[in-house]
Amino acid sequence: EGQAADDAAVVPLAVVVVAQRRPGHELGGVQGRPVVEAHGQLSLVKFRRGESGGPRAPEVVRQLSFGERCAAYEVLGVYGFEDEGEGDCMICYARPKNVLLLPCRHCSVCHPCLRSLRDEKCPLCRSVFSAYATLPLGRGSGGPAAQPPRPP
Repeated sequence: EGQAADDAAVVPLAVVVVAQRRPGHELGGVQGRPVVEAHGQLSLVKFRRGESGGPRAPEVVRQLSFGERCAAYEVLGVYGFEDEGEGDCMICYARPKNVLLLPCRHCSVCHPCLRSLRDEKCPLCRSVFSAYATLPLGRGSGGPAAQPPRPP
């Protein structure tokens, strides 16, 4: 029992990635604006015991992104991109899901189906959403929408 408590309290791996800007060089840009804020990320990783004594599998416990003004933000996941084979909208099954609903963080519908919803409830968990973000996923993006189109 004491060993189990110790395993939960220890994070055996902390990965820190820092991007340093060289004088006279920009980090690049996003949508025409220079990237100057996102300078680093801290990932805390623990290792789960494998099934039947197999190797331990890494699991990200928490991620923080930080900038030059010492502001840190927790990186939160998006629910709905776990399975590669389930990239289609759960309402029409014809288009890729590309809308992130907030605050539940489910990505389960496409934008046309979002506009056709009768009430502002997530179709997956039925909680009321207060905002949404349309994700710019294309067929060649490498995300869940990168599957070949299905024949009609």
